[in-house]
Amino acid sequence: MVKVLWNGSYFDDWYDPVSGLRDRAALSAQLTGEWYLRLLGLGLGLDQDKVRSALREVYARNFRRWEGLLNGTYPGSPRPSMVGDVEEPNGTGILNRVGSQADTPWTGVEFGVASQMIYEGLVKEGLELLRSVHDRYASWGLYFNHLECNGHYSRPLAALTIPNAIAGVTYDGVVKELAVSPRLGSPFRGPALVSGSLLSIESAGPCPGVITVRHVDGLSLTLTSIRVDARGCLARVKVNGAEVKVTVEGDRVRLGEAITLRPGDVLEVSLLATG
Repeated sequence: MVKVLWNGSYFDDWYDPVSGLRDRAALSAQLTGEWYLRLLGLGLGLDQDKVRSALREVYARNFRRWEGLLNGTYPGSPRPSMVGDVEEPNGTGILNRVGSQADTPWTGVEFGVASQMIYEGLVKEGLELLRSVHDRYASWGLYFNHLECNGHYSRPLAALTIPNAIAGVTYDGVVKELAVSPRLGSPFRGPALVSGSLLSIESAGPCPGVITVRHVDGLSLTLTSIRVDARGCLARVKVNGAEVKVTVEGDRVRLGEAITLRPGDVLEVSLLATG
C-alpha cells in the first residue's frame, strides 16, 4: 500500500498497474482500516507519521466549517457542486457529477474520521469536525436524523466511538488488555464503552497520578493487563480497595492474575515516581 499509493502526504485513491492510470483523490476515509485496528487495541499497521500526515491532509483539503467533511476531493480540480459535472482527473473519462458521493459530507464518515484524529493526537481538528456536525444538525432541527443516502441512516452510529477516543480507551479482547490515555489531558473524567460494558474513566495526571476505572453497567469485563503511561513509575493496583499484585513492563501494568470487573466495581491504578 505504501509503495503503490503513498504520495508523500496522503494515500492516492487507486492505481492500475496495467494501464498506468492513477487516481489522486484525497479520500476522507482512506485510513478506515487503521482506525479499526486502533479501536481494537491492536495499534497501527502503518507508520504513525504517515497516518497523521494523511489525516492532516484530509482536514486541510476536505473540511468546510458549515458544510462538513467532504468524502473526497481532487487536488487542484474544481468541485462539481460549484461548476457542474466535470471529468475525474484520472484518465478514465468518468464524470464527477453534481451531488456525487465524493462531493458530499456523510456524518458517519465525519464521526469516524474525527474519532481517528483524536486517537492519533489531532485533537483540535477532531473536535472541530464534531463541532461542525453538532452545529449543522442542531440548526436544521435534525439532531437525531442524520441524512446520508436516506434519513435515520445507521453509519452515524460511529459517534459511539467518540467517548473512547477522547478517553484514549481501547480494549484488546483477545489478551484482555485495557488501555487508558485521555486525549484532553488531566484531570479528566468521562465515559467509555468497552466490550458491552459502560465504564467511567477518571485520570488525575500521568506519573505521579491515579487512574480510576468504574464499571457502571453492562457485561462483566475481564482484564489481565492495563496500558497507561507507566514508564519509569511504580504502579499499585486496587480493586474495590483490595491490592492486586502487578509488574510494570514499559507502558504495560501486568496483573498477577486476571480480574473481572462487574457493575459497581472500581479499579484504581496509582502511578508513583521512582525518584
